Amino acid sequence: MGFTRIERFFSLFTHLRPGEGQAAARLCLQCFGIMFAYYLLKVIREPMILAEGSAELKAYSTAVQAVLLMVIVPVFAHLYQRVAVHSGKYLLLHKTLLFFIANLLLFALAYRLGWPIAILFYVWLGIFSVITLALFWAFAADLFNLKSGQRLFPLVAAASALGALAGSAAAGELDYYLGHDGVMCCAALLIAVTLGLSRRAENTVPPGSRACKDEPVKREAYPLMEGFQVVSRNRYLVLIAVFVVLLNLINTNGEFILASIVKEAARAASPIATTGAAEVENYITRFYSQYLFIMTGLGFLIQLLLVSRLYKLIGIRGALLVLPVLMLLNYSLLALLPLLVVARTTMIAENSVNYSLQTTTRHALFLPVSREEKYVGKHTIDTFFFRIGDVASGLLVFLAITVAAVS
Repeated sequence: MGFTRIERFFSLFTHLRPGEGQAAARLCLQCFGIMFAYYLLKVIREPMILAEGSAELKAYSTAVQAVLLMVIVPVFAHLYQRVAVHSGKYLLLHKTLLFFIANLLLFALAYRLGWPIAILFYVWLGIFSVITLALFWAFAADLFNLKSGQRLFPLVAAASALGALAGSAAAGELDYYLGHDGVMCCAALLIAVTLGLSRRAENTVPPGSRACKDEPVKREAYPLMEGFQVVSRNRYLVLIAVFVVLLNLINTNGEFILASIVKEAARAASPIATTGAAEVENYITRFYSQYLFIMTGLGFLIQLLLVSRLYKLIGIRGALLVLPVLMLLNYSLLALLPLLVVARTTMIAENSVNYSLQTTTRHALFLPVSREEKYVGKHTIDTFFFRIGDVASGLLVFLAITVAAVS
């Protein structure tokens, strides 16, 4: 069987086997839509919470997400057990996306009514992002075997980066014309459009590229802490969890530093008048729209042009070390020059690598594990353990502010 047109195009960026193009294209489109929607929401999230509160409140709100995820992890494990007994692998992702669409429409209505939802929306969006992306990539890992996944994941992740780029580019204009509630409705519509793609992707994976035969799902009731036990039983998953916590702790502290410098710059640039609060919010919205656009654009280029080549050159193990080395260089520079231009440049570099090379590599680490570990274990790591880094960051912010106040 020869290559289709889409497969010949995809072959410019990665190696494909005949027949893989249809499934890869559907996964690319779905990931593009989800990330487009998420970045629309991410751009409006920052000015909402910084205008109503502060960078410290942002750090504390992020920490609250981890507390809520302690409840969500066992609930998700039970949901997985109920859905996994059915034939469709796509069902869990499908039902989860429907739930989040309903949430978004309720947020849009609440904002239209003038309710103060900034903190609640900030917490919700953080939970939405980690759950949705963890579940999407678990679904993708459940479709392909190890070799096919390592070849196709950089391609799907490139579509994810392109969706983030498009979302961050469009968010500022959409927000100007439609308002925050209009952006929420647009995001809900985008996610709804992607719903049917996961089922079609599952049905078009060629036999030679599929994951190993499905394992039987345990039908007895899961213990309350099953999600955490799945991780603790496998040393490989424990090491991934520790790595995720440390990297996210460092990255969240970097985002806090940037948010603090941005808010001070916004206050300095805004006149002291009755319109000052609106001017501050507009400044922050413009900054984060440009910041996210540049970051996601660079991340897209890294994903499209470098990730597959780096995998061939230094392998998965070597790719895991790129971000820690970059972080060491970035924060050394920021400590010497705590300026807005330096903070923006270093965080763009860090996040572009984090959201492209590092994220794709982390997802690829789950290709060789069992199906339960792909869904329940990966979900636990990518949600709870990911946010544990945010909790630690929130504690550090609190201690730093407390010490500064005492001194």
